[in-house]
Amino acid sequence: MAIRVFIVDDHREMRVLYKVNIAGMGDAIVVCGEAETGEEALEKLPEAGADVVITDVSLPGMNGVELVSEIRKAFPGMKILVASIHQTDYFGESALRAGADAVMSKMELEKIPDIVTRLAASGCTPAVPGQASTP
Repeated sequence: MAIRVFIVDDHREMRVLYKVNIAGMGDAIVVCGEAETGEEALEKLPEAGADVVITDVSLPGMNGVELVSEIRKAFPGMKILVASIHQTDYFGESALRAGADAVMSKMELEKIPDIVTRLAASGCTPAVPGQASTP
């Protein structure tokens, strides 16, 4: 069964780059949805059936760290990978405290398939379409 990935990034070009890196995995990893903002992601995630969310840390409106916290409340078993072009020490620490499972630099996009595969292998509970968990 394919690992289902949902991408959140406000730059269309970055979403395309994520997809290109994921496409190299054939049917093992598929993109099940995407959003430009955290708010849009929270609207779409209940229907996406994602196993893993990849989100930028810098988003308009709700930032990536806030999004991680909201996803963790609604979908506690979903895996979350936070990517940033900024120094990952500061943002990564904040993201991990908020509930992210992993952080990475956007300068290392070729690592996405491996990281996503490892996250999914560590056990995730995908969102059931139409059902969000309530804390």
